[in-house]
Amino acid sequence: MTAAVRLGSVLDPIRRDPVLGGVQLGGRELLARGRALARSVTVGPNPFLDLHGVASELAFKRRTMAEGRIAFHAQIGYRSLDDSRRAYAEVHDRLAATGAAPDRYGICLDWSMGFARADRPGRPRGTGLILDRPEDFAALTAMAPVAPHFGDFVLGMPAAVENTSAAIAAGSTTIGNLAQYFTFRLPGFSDDVATTAATVEALGLIAGQDREMLVHSNLDDGYAAWFEDMASALGFAMVERWIVEDLIGVPLGHCFGHTYSDPVKRFAFHVALAEVCPTPGTMLYGNTTIYGADPARNFGAMASYGLVDLAA
Repeated sequence: MTAAVRLGSVLDPIRRDPVLGGVQLGGRELLARGRALARSVTVGPNPFLDLHGVASELAFKRRTMAEGRIAFHAQIGYRSLDDSRRAYAEVHDRLAATGAAPDRYGICLDWSMGFARADRPGRPRGTGLILDRPEDFAALTAMAPVAPHFGDFVLGMPAAVENTSAAIAAGSTTIGNLAQYFTFRLPGFSDDVATTAATVEALGLIAGQDREMLVHSNLDDGYAAWFEDMASALGFAMVERWIVEDLIGVPLGHCFGHTYSDPVKRFAFHVALAEVCPTPGTMLYGNTTIYGADPARNFGAMASYGLVDLAA
């Protein structure tokens, strides 16, 4: 009896009411609200989709896999929208002239984009790209036939619904970053219930589209990066897949690679992740924690595992 009481006292803090304060989130209702929004918020025109004749980036990924071709990803986003639009076009055009056009851009939004638009005035800002209006999303993605990946500060944020809506209307069919829901917090904002509600509704909006969408999760941004063994990191990828694919019905693509260089470990994790989460991933990163100011050293560091990544 005493042992049972002690166990109960340990479990009390992680029961629903102490965590949520008695708030009933109503996951099914939030998903339904997002699906209903999908009747008016649909995937807008985009040069990438038009060029390749596909309904979504996921369809393009499956095609390139069947062809045995490796797709190229790049990150882009200056603080200025005008500079970002110029770079969006110029990077594509100059690389296309050499036969190496990028297939997709990761849009580097500022973290303050995670705040709801009406709540941003007076809030602190970072140094990244800020898209103040929904039209700004489309103005950026229209600049080149490159798949727009809105991967950060969209899902998992208080502004999840409005940012997801703007991204979809701008022709984006890959949206994240689910991992940020678990570990990222905006300065001065601690309403996890509101963030959860916005994220679930946004996932409903994605699920309600008339084509196959892709939810993105960067494992290195979430709990997976906190584990000291790769098996646990892989297990959390499976948890995320269960939430997004099994419960909500939307394909989930992962990325990883920021935090380690060992080619054997990278190869093993790549193969294991493809086994337990077979949906094509979003992209694969180099170890971004070891780069410095010397380009030659950076190239040497990347070359130590780059060929293995390509082979995987």
